[in-house]
Order: sequence, then structure tokens, then C-alpha cells
Amino acid sequence: MAATGDQVTDPRLVLGRAIADVRNRYASKTKIVFGLMNEPHDVPDIDKWAATVQEAVTAIRGVAKTQMILLPGNEYVPSQHRQ
Repeated sequence: MAATGDQVTDPRLVLGRAIADVRNRYASKTKIVFGLMNEPHDVPDIDKWAATVQEAVTAIRGVAKTQMILLPGNEYVPSQHRQ
């Protein structure tokens, strides 16, 4: 967990700050869809990726209870395969 002034070097902290900013700004908007990642591929540790994404979903759900959250799987996911 490294930080220098306002510069954060830990990617999970960067993600956490970004999610907090976005969710707080749009939590009351009913026509918002949260998308956490666009076409992840070659994820070296899918379990670590899944845990990080779950943290993001939990953070979003803390204030945005009903908005859709898009969570694509590993590799390209064409729209006809999404539910």
C-alpha cells in the first residue's frame, strides 16, 4: 500500500478510489450501468481478478442498490452471449 502525496501506486487503491468517485457521483441515477472492465484477456490469476472484481461490486452495491453492473468474463464476450 504505497502512496506518495496524492500519488497512489497500489493498483487496488487506485481502483478503489475510482470506484468510490464514480459510485458516489452516480448512485442516485437510475439509468446508469456500471461496467468494471472491457474485455479482460490473458488474466494470469483469475481467482485474484475475481476477488478484486467482487470488492468492486460490493463497494458499488454499498450505495447503488439496483443499477446494472457489467462483469465480462476472461476473453472476448460477444453481446449475444450476455444475459
